Amino acid sequence: MSPVQQRLWVTGRALRAAMFMWACLTTMACDGPGALITLGPLPTRPIHKNLDEDGGVELPEGSRACRTDADCADAIDCSVDECLPAGYCRNTLDNARCSDGLICNGVESCDPLKGCVGAPEPTCNDQDPCTMDRCDEEAKACVHDLRDFDRDGEADFHCGSGTDCDDFDETRGMSQRELCADGVDNDCDEIIDERVCGSIPHDTCDDPLDISKGGTFDVPCVGASKDYVASCGEGNATRDIVLSFKLDEPRDVKLIAKGVRIDSGGDDVASLSLQRSCGGEDLQCASDLSGDLRARALPAGQYFVIASAGAGARSIVVTATFSPATAAPVNVSCDRAIDVGKGGHFSGDFVDVGDSLTSRCANEGQPDLYYKVVLTQSSDLEVSAVGDGMNELLIALRGGCGTEAQEIRCQHGQRVLSRFYELPPGEYIIAVEGPSAHEIGFGLDVAVLPPSPPPAADACGSALPVTLGSMQRVMLQGFQDDIMSSCEIGGPDAVLLIGLTQPQDLDIKIDADSASVSMGIQASCNDKVTERVCRVGQPLSMRVHDVPAGTYYMVIDAGSAPYVDVLVNAFEPSPATSVTGNDTCYNAVDIPASGGVFKGDTRALQQDYKSMPSCAMGALSRDAAFRLTLPTPKRVFAKLMADFDSVLMRYDSPVSGAMLCSGDPQTCWDDSPDGLGSAQLDETLKAGTYYLIVDGYSTQNAGAYVLDVSVSDQ
Repeated sequence: MSPVQQRLWVTGRALRAAMFMWACLTTMACDGPGALITLGPLPTRPIHKNLDEDGGVELPEGSRACRTDADCADAIDCSVDECLPAGYCRNTLDNARCSDGLICNGVESCDPLKGCVGAPEPTCNDQDPCTMDRCDEEAKACVHDLRDFDRDGEADFHCGSGTDCDDFDETRGMSQRELCADGVDNDCDEIIDERVCGSIPHDTCDDPLDISKGGTFDVPCVGASKDYVASCGEGNATRDIVLSFKLDEPRDVKLIAKGVRIDSGGDDVASLSLQRSCGGEDLQCASDLSGDLRARALPAGQYFVIASAGAGARSIVVTATFSPATAAPVNVSCDRAIDVGKGGHFSGDFVDVGDSLTSRCANEGQPDLYYKVVLTQSSDLEVSAVGDGMNELLIALRGGCGTEAQEIRCQHGQRVLSRFYELPPGEYIIAVEGPSAHEIGFGLDVAVLPPSPPPAADACGSALPVTLGSMQRVMLQGFQDDIMSSCEIGGPDAVLLIGLTQPQDLDIKIDADSASVSMGIQASCNDKVTERVCRVGQPLSMRVHDVPAGTYYMVIDAGSAPYVDVLVNAFEPSPATSVTGNDTCYNAVDIPASGGVFKGDTRALQQDYKSMPSCAMGALSRDAAFRLTLPTPKRVFAKLMADFDSVLMRYDSPVSGAMLCSGDPQTCWDDSPDGLGSAQLDETLKAGTYYLIVDGYSTQNAGAYVLDVSVSDQ
């Protein structure tokens, strides 16, 4: 029985009882004053126990009694909870409370047990390979576009009315221009390089792009030919475009170019040639991943720019900046250095600046500018410099001008910070050198400070003595990167001093807080030519055989590591084993698994092996063979010192049935960094048998040699 029926049933019964009582009283048709009033049979109904609090109206089965909506709250956030006038609760699920307003991620709904739940994303796949199907949120519907993978506006010609014969190349399609002599059907008419064809815009001097107003220009170059020759960047360039600008008065000009790769959209090498007559000689030329060409106070007139890139470039982006003309710097030579003795910040650039300085850590052709500091008392001098575009700079401190002036220190990097300790009174010259490829600008900061002692191990003059047999920790904070070795990895370097009173073997272990570390042993500090050995490891562990008595500098680089732990042990020197008769790999001298030192002479042997073309023009002289068998993977450092221009080669064990040491070697080294006559191999090798060949460069190099082989776990 429904609630309404229940109410009607109760009300009807009460009304019948009242009517009967009225009839009884008015007609006296009762059985007597004490008689019971009976109404006769009444309809039956279900009996429920869920009465309201007053024991009155009965509630529907399973319902909850309530007085307010708060009494009806459930654990489902997406339901509407309300208390009905009849005094019981109603909880209605509302899907709208779950919707995020989007259809392409599925339609959300309200679950009576879980609350808001998502639904699978709608599939728009119409099973047609000629459509690109997607859900369009704005249209609130599935969209089925014609197949156009390269998004050039033309559908694939395999599909109905499609006109794109290569839907993966946006430069090909029926709307494209046929390019001449590129071997490609650009306009999809099934004819390659037909007579009616033409180059792309700005491909030649007849159609230059005017950039006189300055700005950034993204110029397509696919289809352009290589029409002009520049003095730089020719090795990479396969296509070029032409730009032009006109100056009404002298202006400073800055042109920066970069290629944009077809495959990835990343940067590609680009070059710029500035010319007065299009296609003529260039006034200036710049080439790199970012071709950077600058001219100071360029006279009024018409100019042309040839921008070149490689075959992988889809366009060349050129940025042109024209600014008021500035005067050339005056401090282009040591005798015209600018006085910066009071300290401060100074700006400069290398536009139209030449190279007049020879520095230990500079290459030929690097432009240089000069600054002067005169100290009247002992002081520290702190110098820092940073260049445009993360290009490397070099700072060199010299004790005055002239060829006899001593270079105290030089340092290079993208940002250079150098401190010179306890400089005595006198005149000092700060030379700042820029890259040879770019005429960049830079900022220079100079400060004269009270004198302080240099940190131990920071420089050659403050080298830290090594205590043999004891672990030493060297903190690198505040150290500078200014000591060179042939295997340096960059970062602050430490210099340790090793003194030997007699020949020794040195066992060296260096740990740099789990970072890579490089170590070079030099007879003259900061002089790579005098290096006995140079090695990189993580950590580093090696044995250096038969080091003669003397003083040696250990130069250590450890990147950004905060410290290095150094342990050097000395042992009786390994005797050098004299070897003869090791003419081929079949009678090779065996090297112990722990390494060793060997001396011999190749003049008594034959020419059996060659490295052509592995090492430059090849090793074609008389040679000697050694065999090394490793039971487990090892780090092998082999150093060859000879009286002739030597070459060191390595062969692996041959496959079954093949000849020993046949063909070209697996590895070859000609000319070690420490000068003529030396070669070295530094490798991590698997377990196995290997053959080392001592040879000479070209055909006429033979003589006495020493082969030093060090084997370690790293």
